Amino acid sequence: RECKKFVDKYLGSERTVCGPFVEDSRWVVEVRREVVDAAEFLREKLRDGGRTVGVAGKISDVLKEGFKVLLNEEVSDVYSSNREFARFLTGFLRGRPWWLERG
Repeated sequence: RECKKFVDKYLGSERTVCGPFVEDSRWVVEVRREVVDAAEFLREKLRDGGRTVGVAGKISDVLKEGFKVLLNEEVSDVYSSNREFARFLTGFLRGRPWWLERG
């Protein structure tokens, strides 16, 4: 019954790119992404301060005042010119704060 529901859902869907088919004993389908521009998606979700997507109140209040989504070289420029941001981003990407680094 679940298999039939899955196949029926995706067989005629406009979003279906490939499938449905069976792979490693599971039904699989490849669908078009609903969102293809991450920056625009962030702008849309944070336009109201992000409260509808779980952003905390105080952060939401700051976002409502305005924000800018930085891309590619823009991030690199801020990273190069702002030591505090560079430290934060490096720690964030490493998965732990700078003060837990050994060295």
